[in-house]
Amino acid sequence: MLTFFQKNRFHVIVWAGMALYLILAPNLYSSFFLRNGKPIRVNAELPAMSKKIQLHVDTFKPTIYDGQSLYSMVGWAFSTADRAKNPEDYERQMVLISDKTNYIFSIETSPRADVQRAYKSLGMDLTKSGFTSLISQDLIKTGIYQIGVIFNDPQKGTSFYAVTDKYLIRTPNQIQISRTPTLSPTPTPSPDSN
Repeated sequence: MLTFFQKNRFHVIVWAGMALYLILAPNLYSSFFLRNGKPIRVNAELPAMSKKIQLHVDTFKPTIYDGQSLYSMVGWAFSTADRAKNPEDYERQMVLISDKTNYIFSIETSPRADVQRAYKSLGMDLTKSGFTSLISQDLIKTGIYQIGVIFNDPQKGTSFYAVTDKYLIRTPNQIQISRTPTLSPTPTPSPDSN
């Protein structure tokens, strides 16, 4: 008499292979195929908060970058801690903070003439205060995250950060930003919906 495994060997192997794929596929994708939108650090110790940072997130939208479906967060941030320094004198990083984890992403600096005009009275060079950060939703765990910017001063070896009044909300099915830490009724369109 044949055992269950002998009778159904093919089916057992296929089901085991599918289960293994479901467990390993996300990690394999992020490790070997995902090139952009990865956090540079996860669960890093955050520096002290500062009240001498002005920042704002303008947009968060799906984008295709280098053939990948990512999200682009665009905004501006500058520090008034040392008015002789402009935003390019710091290494700025975007941070997502929840009660369980945090993700730190690199920032690409961009020009913002509108910020320079709006804060002209400060007497600072804010022309390069803009930033863009690419985020892969596949690497963000479900949760509600405060959005912030970290300023690293390489000359002094100090770091500080501040958060915006916006939250990134990641559910199993969508990702969006909101002014309240709850899911709003209108979801951000998926990058694959184009």
